[in-house]
Amino acid sequence: MAWLQITRSVRASVRKITKALVQGRDRRRTLSRPQCRAPFLELRASHISDPLERLKFLRYQQVARARARWRLPRPAIVLASALLCLVAVIPFPIISDARPTPIRPNLAMRPPIEESGAFPQVWPIEKAADHETFSNGLRVENRYVAEAKPRGAFRVFPAEDPQAQMGTLLTAPAGIVFHTTESDELPFDPSENRTLQRVSAELLSFVRRHRSYHFLIDRFGRAFRIVPESDVAFHAGESAWADHRYLYLDLNRSFLGVAFETRTRPGEDTAGLTAAQIGTARELTEMLRSRYRIEAADCVTHAQVSLNPGHELLGWHTDFGASFPFTAAGLPDNYALPPAALYLLGFRYDSAFRQATGPRIEKGLTMADSLVESKATALGLSPGRYRGLLRRRYRDVLARERAGSPIEELQNEN
Repeated sequence: MAWLQITRSVRASVRKITKALVQGRDRRRTLSRPQCRAPFLELRASHISDPLERLKFLRYQQVARARARWRLPRPAIVLASALLCLVAVIPFPIISDARPTPIRPNLAMRPPIEESGAFPQVWPIEKAADHETFSNGLRVENRYVAEAKPRGAFRVFPAEDPQAQMGTLLTAPAGIVFHTTESDELPFDPSENRTLQRVSAELLSFVRRHRSYHFLIDRFGRAFRIVPESDVAFHAGESAWADHRYLYLDLNRSFLGVAFETRTRPGEDTAGLTAAQIGTARELTEMLRSRYRIEAADCVTHAQVSLNPGHELLGWHTDFGASFPFTAAGLPDNYALPPAALYLLGFRYDSAFRQATGPRIEKGLTMADSLVESKATALGLSPGRYRGLLRRRYRDVLARERAGSPIEELQNEN
């Protein structure tokens, strides 16, 4: 920009000097030769006897005087030529209308989740048409199984930097999402036994029609398979989670849904589960983790993964917001893990979410906020600006996750 200003200044000076020289010449001509040449020309013309030749002479002199009026003196011509040559040899940057390519900040962040590497050992010991039993005492009823859309391959992305590549295709379930059915809850009492069984049967028929979960555990602790693990159940909706390896979007395809016949009470940290339900939860979780090599950190509640993309908030659903018995189910307290939507996707949470969940999830929320603030400071950005960049990345990654046919791509790779 400095060279451009110098060039413009020199050109302006040339124009000013040229204008001043022209004005000075005209002033000199006006003062020195006002009318003096007219009598001299007439005298010369009087000596020409031929009228036609005399007329030609006068016209020629008139044209010559008009041309001389616009002719610069020789010193002015030399000076202007020198200045123009100087401008021509001065280098200056080329100005282009093209916008410079913005530099994308390095948004890469390693999730603070460690790999456990330990999995339970559970194997099937009996398989019949209507049930299946396992070595840890689990019995799964198959009377309500409904086939659904096959899972096929789904796309996951590097958790540290989801934009680094197009993603990896997986086929086996990668995690478990725990749900509550939010159905009517009757007193768990012997006097209500018949009504309890009727309500459970109606609930099972309902979730079967809607393919809502892969498994449902009723209040008697019975585990029912609703959708085969090889198919997609519509349990998670808009959702996201991350472990030490991958970022998972659309958990309907990548995670299994396990529901409990109970309700979530906002703000409470103890679930209204029966002892039989908690025991079956441990057995079913062990079986699924053993069969599909699921990390303990990938067993989470619906409240931790559910998204509200329209308002860019965590917690469209808040079931098991802070009341799932992780320890009793043989898992670490995963409420202490930061939700991926907050520190990888730029989402927020509001006061309604905190009221609907409870104090147990506060540790995970606080850790997510701390990760965002520290990364924003390292990049020299405000937390709000940094979250905006994360949300833009989320939209880009989500578009890639939904683009194309992962099944065809997996077949091409094989």
